[in-house]
Amino acid sequence: MTLRYIDINGFGVLVDESAETKQGDLCYAILSKQIFENINPNLNSPDKCKIVFAEKELNLDSVPILPNWREFNNQEVFRLATEFAIKEKGNPKDLTLGFITGYNHNKAKYTEEDLEIAFGLGAANNANGKPSFKEVKQSLQKIPKYIVMESELNLNGKNGLERASFIPKLIINSEGKQEGIIKEIIY
Repeated sequence: MTLRYIDINGFGVLVDESAETKQGDLCYAILSKQIFENINPNLNSPDKCKIVFAEKELNLDSVPILPNWREFNNQEVFRLATEFAIKEKGNPKDLTLGFITGYNHNKAKYTEEDLEIAFGLGAANNANGKPSFKEVKQSLQKIPKYIVMESELNLNGKNGLERASFIPKLIINSEGKQEGIIKEIIY
């Protein structure tokens, strides 16, 4: 299940742009950049997206938690590094190949677009003085475009086929709250 990532003040929500919204669903308005509860499900707008997951810092209790995608990225690099390590009797012998694979996975830390944003920030703030290091660093942070979540088949109806759909796979975390499982991050 591929969902669009939207950054809200450093934290994110995953939205399903194609999902129908029901009364009471939390939604995100792309143009006005606001989170709201859907009170009129008949009013469908291309601007309105259903929020499927949210980072716990946003305190949106009615949707499952989006796991820490920054941590997932580091785990993925480590997984690639150890997966491609040359092994002898089950133990890593030579980590060189694994290091190269992990490095290449995360090599393009800053794209041309990222650098253009940083230079634009500097130009915009030129009249007010230099931008702070924190502002430039924040502008260069890689933010996902989409996050693929693990999903499972949901069979509804008499024979299970007339309303089959995929729903997000959820687990219960240590705090007793529902949380999704990240499968892949697309930048």
